[in-house]
Amino acid sequence: MKLSLKKALFSTSILTALARVFGFIREVVFLALFGSSQITDVYLFAFRLTNLFRQILGESNADSAFMPSFIQLYAKGEKAEAWRLARSILGYLIIFSIIAMLSLFFLFPPLAHILAPGFPKETLPKLIWYVKTMIPIIIMLALSAYAGAILQAFKRFSPVYFAPALSSIGFILVLYLYKQKLGDNVLAYAILTGSLLQMIFMWIFLVPVSWKAEAFSFGRIKGKVKGLRQVARLSIPILFSTALEKLASQVDLLFASLLEVGSITALYSSYRLFHLPFAIVGLTIGKVYLPYLSKDTVEKDFNFFVKRLNEAIRLNFILLVPVIVFIVMLAEQIVNVIYQRGSFDARASGMTSFALQCYAPGLLPTGLIAILSSAFHSNLNTKKPVIAAAIGMALNIIFNYILMHTFLTYGGLALGTSLAFMFQTALLYIWFREFARKKGVDIMQKDDFKFLLRLLLVNILPSLSLIPFYIFFPYDKSIIIRASFLIAASIIFTLFFLASGLYLFPIQEIKDSLLSRKDRTDNK
Repeated sequence: MKLSLKKALFSTSILTALARVFGFIREVVFLALFGSSQITDVYLFAFRLTNLFRQILGESNADSAFMPSFIQLYAKGEKAEAWRLARSILGYLIIFSIIAMLSLFFLFPPLAHILAPGFPKETLPKLIWYVKTMIPIIIMLALSAYAGAILQAFKRFSPVYFAPALSSIGFILVLYLYKQKLGDNVLAYAILTGSLLQMIFMWIFLVPVSWKAEAFSFGRIKGKVKGLRQVARLSIPILFSTALEKLASQVDLLFASLLEVGSITALYSSYRLFHLPFAIVGLTIGKVYLPYLSKDTVEKDFNFFVKRLNEAIRLNFILLVPVIVFIVMLAEQIVNVIYQRGSFDARASGMTSFALQCYAPGLLPTGLIAILSSAFHSNLNTKKPVIAAAIGMALNIIFNYILMHTFLTYGGLALGTSLAFMFQTALLYIWFREFARKKGVDIMQKDDFKFLLRLLLVNILPSLSLIPFYIFFPYDKSIIIRASFLIAASIIFTLFFLASGLYLFPIQEIKDSLLSRKDRTDNK
């Protein structure tokens, strides 16, 4: 069933939240078992490295190069050509994934001491084993991303956003069933199992969509494939953009490996918490809007395109600004409730909460980057996002190097990343505004800026309401009491936010901002 934009946003947000809850359960389980230890740092480093190749080959290209091209062919009535393109892309995806896997398998061992200079020599054999063992997730998750791109092109978002929950479930089961038998190696087998489940689940939903179109025929495709050159042209900047983005995060880990033990774990754990609201709000808005924006581009309706983009930007502000305030005020309490148990002690909890506070300012920019990048990609422009990503990475390295040598240490790495996100967002906004003005339309006009200013004022009163919880949080009580106290803080913060919001915003303005009006949005 094809969903309207409002329903798609709601359902995908719910499913993303559900998947993230399972993801947090996964993180809590493995951190409780392994804590802030050397083996945890090894696993996280190996996962981020293999995940880098997976995202370059699969998710980013599937969403930003293949899906818009597929949608445009399909919307023009060239369905057979769209599926020929899909078959061709699948073949290339498998070939390049195999090349990447073999390259990592043979090249990482001799380069391990360069790529991970902070790890002791006696730890490198374990790190090499982890990387080699986890290499198959590259092709598994790349194929999952391919299936997800086609499903989203047909506005079937539910399986795409629920699949990560199955991955987390598989991870947890392997961890519990085989921890004693496999010891420290169990983490590698757990992530492989979860990735396999996710891939199978996605393809189960893809088969009914494309079976009649013979999308899975692996025979040689003769003749010119329409759209293939366009995908290739769009893919090159996206490859660089994703590589730069992920290399920037890998640089964070490289710098963190030079600091005290547990710095990698603190950055990873805090980034997981940081990524939760980003995935539910910013990333979901960007991904859900992409097929709709692409269709607007095909229909050459740029006025409505900009209206839809402004709605996405407003939504991002409305939903993420209060989250930033909440995280900054109660980071220590959040981490204490979610992570502190077992081997994840008070020291690890304190390091993670500090890193989370330093990541928090970057939450809004990351959401805006996802939305503005979707705007560029739907217009088949992938060069501007890659230039912004390159500048962002360079700034990230500079900020990281400077701030890690201050009293912030590992927190400086998180804050440096947040600052780089801000500069990257500013560049994307300026460039797309210039692009829109050439079309005779402007984004974020005076009324929009007034709206955002009032939104910032709305968060003052709720932030004050959190002060008593910050002072009286029961650190020495049971997890149930601490969780109840944090839930109470969340409820009171929400009530104060809603009360101040209703005072400063007219009801109709709130409805318009939350896409409640019935217009072409529901029918496209």
